[in-house]
Amino acid sequence: MNWVVEQNGRPETIEDWNQKVTPDEIAHKFDECKLDFLDVGHMIRSAREVYLFPLIDHDPLPQWTFDRVTLLGDAAHAMYPRGGNGVCQALVDTRVIAEKLATVSDPVEAMRQYEAERRSIVNRIVVANRGEGPEVVRRIVEERSGGKPFDDIEKILPLAEADAIFKEYHRLAGMKRPDEKPGETSGFRSVFLAER
Repeated sequence: MNWVVEQNGRPETIEDWNQKVTPDEIAHKFDECKLDFLDVGHMIRSAREVYLFPLIDHDPLPQWTFDRVTLLGDAAHAMYPRGGNGVCQALVDTRVIAEKLATVSDPVEAMRQYEAERRSIVNRIVVANRGEGPEVVRRIVEERSGGKPFDDIEKILPLAEADAIFKEYHRLAGMKRPDEKPGETSGFRSVFLAER
């Protein structure tokens, strides 16, 4: 079971996903989480083993391809897991490499074309994910609700506003949504990019 707790200002840790820790540091963060079917605080405090899985990213790389060798996925663009983009972008990398290798006779040129198509797009995503990415909606809801329970999300964050955030993130990631009309803009770009 994963507990996601972002601790801003905490010193960076080593890139090791096998760091055994105690739940003491985060258990209190869930004291206000009241569920009818689960005592979350008790569940965390009584865990047999707890591991720290640090969120890691790296500065965008200036080059991925070296002759017949190229990078993809986290090797090319480790990023914070915002919007599921780590694995999604790795899948897109794989599709583009396969297309290039199938259509370009020279493998070195195929790899060069793959990098030319992918690197600038993905590097923008890496940088954007250092902010809140599409998960900015969580902060907006928290701020507008004052952290208090509510009955109608539309009164806190209307669907149209949330959808504009997600559309802009899709555009940033180089994806077109099926419901998007040509030339459509969300009007959210300046706010979203300012989050970085």
